[in-house]
Amino acid sequence: MGDATLTYRHEAGMNFTRILPHIVVGSCPQNRADVARLAEEEGVQAILCLQEDCDAEHFGFSLRTIAEACEARGVRHLQVPTKDFDGMSLRAQVASAVRAAWPFAQRPEGAYGAWEMCNEGDGAEKNEEALPEGESDSMRLPHIAAQLPAGPMPTLYVHCTAGLGRAPAVAIALMWWVLGWPLLEAYARLVRLRPCAPRLESLRAAAVDLLGSGPGSGPALVPAAVQLLGGWPHGVCIAGLGRSWRDPVPLRWESCAGEDEEPGAGDDADAQICLDVPAPCEYDPVLRRGLRLANALQGRWTHRTRLLPGSYAYKLVVQGRWTTSPDHPRAVDAGGALNNVLQVPYPDQSEAAREQRARLLSGEGSGELTVEERERLRQLLGGKAKEDSAAS
Repeated sequence: MGDATLTYRHEAGMNFTRILPHIVVGSCPQNRADVARLAEEEGVQAILCLQEDCDAEHFGFSLRTIAEACEARGVRHLQVPTKDFDGMSLRAQVASAVRAAWPFAQRPEGAYGAWEMCNEGDGAEKNEEALPEGESDSMRLPHIAAQLPAGPMPTLYVHCTAGLGRAPAVAIALMWWVLGWPLLEAYARLVRLRPCAPRLESLRAAAVDLLGSGPGSGPALVPAAVQLLGGWPHGVCIAGLGRSWRDPVPLRWESCAGEDEEPGAGDDADAQICLDVPAPCEYDPVLRRGLRLANALQGRWTHRTRLLPGSYAYKLVVQGRWTTSPDHPRAVDAGGALNNVLQVPYPDQSEAAREQRARLLSGEGSGELTVEERERLRQLLGGKAKEDSAAS
């Protein structure tokens, strides 16, 4: 199945892990031969691709070619583009991915438990309930094999680029929302079988988004703005806010023309950060040299966006130097980095909604869904999958 490690080596070829009898998680198919292998040897009937087109282009192949190879083999190719290393994109797209894969993620009828026993060494767990009593494993295997359908189990293949982030996260969502696994048990099984780093916090938030949305609607985005008052120099950017840290976004200069205007007045932002220029000057001598125009201009640097409710870490990047504001909320992340934090409130502040968020969002929580919540997710996500055409 290839070597699944936390380091991706594209030149080593495709690698994958069967995490359930009918679900495989892996790296991207790179050519027609990979598609043929998945179809013939692994019984893959549908491929859920979480790559963007640019992900494949970076490694010199085309998703169009993969889709055409799938069509030739009678394999459904479903693409739900999700940005790599982007928790906000995963949170926004995981529902679409689950909806697309729903028909192929259902537990197959029949000899599911027997398959687990025969394939115990291939990642599946032993299922004693499928076996007659009073016999040793070696004596019982012929009985078990007789229950199995001919050929490999019909399988869903879930992949991103490396199969270490986006794909494992969506597989956990399928186990949690579709198959009824407790969240932490699904996570524990997957990372035991395939070392990887799925973002559980994005899945928790996506569940809350879905359960709080109206029928057929997606999660609600909340307007947000970050503002730096005064004459900051050119080259002011913001990084983070749920996006990739690798891509800081330039702020836009807005002249106040000396007007006596409240910070943020006229903005439609429900969540704002207004940072006063003197703050970084007071503690960072390198920035002080770059901010001599602080009092010479009247205006503000602004970044307006729309965010899903939640907590967002961010940093300021001023003339290439990364920094934070000491006068606004800050927190140390799991990796030990100090960041500013923006809190975007959830619109529903009812007691029931707050209880639900406390149960589902907490990193210490089990993520256990109530019967009503699981049924609601089925109503929202159990629609028909939409197939990509090779020519699209």
